[in-house]
Amino acid sequence: MNLLRSINIADDRARAEVIAAYRPTRKTLQVVRAVCGLERSSATNVVAPYGAGKSLAALAGITLLAGDPTMARQLRARIAAVDPALGSVETHGSTLLLLLHGACPDLAAELAERAEVEAGPLSKVLAAILRLARRNGMAQIAIVWDEFGQHLETLVREGRPEDLLAVQDLAEWAVRRTEPRVTLTTLMHQGVYHYTRRASDTAQSAWRKIEGRFETLSLIDDGVDAMEMLAEALDERRDTPDAAAIARARAAGFFADITDDARLSDILSRTAPLTPAALQILPSLAAQVAQAERTMFRYLADVVAAAEPGTALGVDALYDFFAPAMRSDTGPGGTHRRFVETETALSRAETDLERRVIKTAALLQLGRSAERLKLPHARLVYAVAEGSPTTSEAVDAAIEALVARKLLLHRRRVDDISVWHGADIDLGQMVAEEATRLAMESDPVESLERMFPPDAYTAPPYNHARGITRFARARFVREGDLISAPGLEVLRAHADGEDALVALVIDATADRSDLMELARALPPHLILALPRRSAEVGPILADLLAMEALLDRHELLATDPLVERELQELKSEAEAALRQSLERLMNPDRGEVVWLSGPAIHRFAESGTSGEILSRLFEERFPYTPRIANEQVVRRRVSAVTRSARKRCMLAIIERTGIRALGYEGATSADASIYRTVFEHTGLYGCINGAWRWRMPSELDDLSMRHVWSEIEGFFAQPSERLKSVEDLIDRLTAPPIGLREGVLPLLLTAGMIAFGRALALRELVDGRARYVDDIQPSLIEKMCEEPKRFELEVPTLTSGQSSNLKKMIRCLVGDLDPQEPDLLRGLYDALLEWRSGLPPTALSTKGLGENADLLQPLLRKKSFDPVNFLFRELPQVLGEPALNAETIEVFATAVRQIEGVSSAFADQAIDVAAAIFSRRLRGSPRSLLDAASEWAACVPLGDEEVRALDHEARGVLARARSSSNSPRGARGFVTQLSGILCGEGFEAWDDRTADLFRARLEEALVRIEEAVLERADGSDAFEPFLRNKLATIFDVYDAKIGRARLIKYLDEIYRGTS
Repeated sequence: MNLLRSINIADDRARAEVIAAYRPTRKTLQVVRAVCGLERSSATNVVAPYGAGKSLAALAGITLLAGDPTMARQLRARIAAVDPALGSVETHGSTLLLLLHGACPDLAAELAERAEVEAGPLSKVLAAILRLARRNGMAQIAIVWDEFGQHLETLVREGRPEDLLAVQDLAEWAVRRTEPRVTLTTLMHQGVYHYTRRASDTAQSAWRKIEGRFETLSLIDDGVDAMEMLAEALDERRDTPDAAAIARARAAGFFADITDDARLSDILSRTAPLTPAALQILPSLAAQVAQAERTMFRYLADVVAAAEPGTALGVDALYDFFAPAMRSDTGPGGTHRRFVETETALSRAETDLERRVIKTAALLQLGRSAERLKLPHARLVYAVAEGSPTTSEAVDAAIEALVARKLLLHRRRVDDISVWHGADIDLGQMVAEEATRLAMESDPVESLERMFPPDAYTAPPYNHARGITRFARARFVREGDLISAPGLEVLRAHADGEDALVALVIDATADRSDLMELARALPPHLILALPRRSAEVGPILADLLAMEALLDRHELLATDPLVERELQELKSEAEAALRQSLERLMNPDRGEVVWLSGPAIHRFAESGTSGEILSRLFEERFPYTPRIANEQVVRRRVSAVTRSARKRCMLAIIERTGIRALGYEGATSADASIYRTVFEHTGLYGCINGAWRWRMPSELDDLSMRHVWSEIEGFFAQPSERLKSVEDLIDRLTAPPIGLREGVLPLLLTAGMIAFGRALALRELVDGRARYVDDIQPSLIEKMCEEPKRFELEVPTLTSGQSSNLKKMIRCLVGDLDPQEPDLLRGLYDALLEWRSGLPPTALSTKGLGENADLLQPLLRKKSFDPVNFLFRELPQVLGEPALNAETIEVFATAVRQIEGVSSAFADQAIDVAAAIFSRRLRGSPRSLLDAASEWAACVPLGDEEVRALDHEARGVLARARSSSNSPRGARGFVTQLSGILCGEGFEAWDDRTADLFRARLEEALVRIEEAVLERADGSDAFEPFLRNKLATIFDVYDAKIGRARLIKYLDEIYRGTS
């Protein structure tokens, strides 16, 4: 049995006995084709466990290309029996064979040595190899790299991941060569990740790129071909199985891959002394826990060959042979745990037959990565009894004995047997007691919704035709929910909020006439689903809830380490059984459920599929759903990316209506796609008679879209004495018979507002008060759709005459209309804001600008200005005139002019005040401001020194008064200078208080100047004009107050007294 050792491709090339040992199979022939260059890719990475025959298959390919002609001819004949096409292929021309093995620290040097060319960088070596092949007229260069995994391990271990680039260069060079053709075949025991998992992220990323250059072949053959090889290797004849034996094998679930009974019979007759079950299990077990075919043939050599003639070797013999391998298989997904469980159970077995049953069960339930496969009772009985002298009855009795002693666990609901070595606690009784308690406390519907939430039912025909995804949501209900009035109302309300609702009744059947009568009174979109026979949900659900509760009891789990696992196993069984029961109720395709939809009874055999039934239902319930071919927005909730694109499209509607294709012509962005699918393809926006505009409902061809567009037009365009509810509009659009999805509503409402809004006021409820929405933005419209209760709309009646007068009001404010704003009320609002921004800060609060201004100022300065309230309620009330008549417009225009003249009014007032103050200090009649100021200043005899001693205000007033006759802007310029000195601001910032402040400060400044003059007066001639004028003005003042005679008398008495 020396052939069972591993193959070395280079050393075994010329050994005929090695080549003769190759048995072609479908999978290993893929390696042969890869080496010969007959696969799709020139670079192939073969992955297979030890002993799977990959090296031998590669050696077979090498023999076909460059081996001994006699061996190649014999090999081709064997291959032809499995793959005639490959067996008939003849090689044309010679092949340059380059064989690599294991780690190659210097890849270029290794290749140069194998090809006998000059060493150097990899690129030069490959070029030299190519020249050599062409010079010798070779048709192919075949590079086979065995044990390639060792190379990867070495690079990772030595920290040389950059050397992977050499492999990449070699692979790229191979796949790009055509004359001669180049093949590169690497052989590995495990996947690339196993070798590179400890490398850095950068190195792993680099290898993933390199791995992409290779076609990967996974070479694990544990199926028909492996059994054919076993038959060929054993070739021991026994009685040919009859039809009954074949039927028993198939009934037990064996040999599903072999559909030809004659072929199966031949294999079984040639594989004595293996029992049928042992024959099926041997290849997969050898591949999983040992070295695949190598171990499989070693089993034939060590066990089968040594067996006594006539002895049947069953699955138990396989267990004995592979037990050491299972014991040492401790890695992730290994079989060590299953081995320990089996050995524990074996230690408590009492008879030979019981031990055979346990061993057989252990291997039959062993899946890949140590997962546990389902093992039905009949399969286990067949595996132990067939091909052996033991009867089925004896095996069955042994199984029952093992189950009774808890060495085997039989889940009877799902018919599944597993090896078990039992727990000392009676979990069955505990589960039963807990289930009884929970049955009275828990809600089965709530538990089912949590554990097995039912899938919704879709309507593909309807959804495809309408470009929408409608579905019937499903929920579990009890019979009591249908019979009780409150429960039925809750269910009806739930159904009204969905496209349709399928009520899955868990505790009633389709033969209930009272429920059929009840269904006739319900709306058709509330569908009652009744199973033809009882779903038997209650008892299983109670057990399942009990197991969940027990698994949460940590003190119970701590009593025995096996309790938790047994509960988990029991829970898995109950879950599987409950899922199977619910499937009868939830899956109409099985034909075990009846749907009651109004008066209609759908049994599915004659009523069609659930999708067809729901399509008919949706056509009747939602006849006016328009087709909008955009699944990104035609949905209840849109993604963040779609939401952003939707906002951009809404902004385009607001800002670019009237422009060709809203500015999206030729664009490929997400918002451009939304525009085309929602507006252009549906006909809502287009070019009519050379102008791009929104169509009227009557211009649309699609009746459903016409219906939707009419609803939106009526909301925004039709006047109403009552406030309009946005919530009502949303409900009408989303409820039957329209049934729009919420994701498309913001787009349609934005378009409707722009297309039909000519005079409207949208208000939002803020802090309990409805406030006019001053700026329509996409985010606000989205908010309006998401929280419609916060919004209301008022559309007042506006006659043509009123519209004309409203335009005049707008022109009074800003001069012309905004062509981009079709809504006249919003146009007035925007115009008023623009006009107010250009006014002096106090223009709307200053009194005395005029009668009309005084009337309208309180209305125009409101922060929360509402154009509808202003025009139709407040203005008529203040003026006593009908809304928007000619008199109203005249009053408004006059008030606007008066308010705009506030700066001039304050300037005129300042001129009058200053003229009076200066004139009071001079004798004679009042003078003009400039004359009075100039004459007064001329009387002030202060020199430069005295002037500099004055304060800032007094000094400034005196300086401006002395130069007043030369003021470039006359009296207006003079008082403007005084306002800046005395008040610190121009007339545009004045208010009523500022005028009084100006009067007081000017008076005080003049008094301070005069006091400074009197303080410095010394009787010289320079002071005579000032003193004479001062005395004269005093005389005039008191003359006017007490009369000239009394004043002269007082002065005479004063004069005598001082003499």
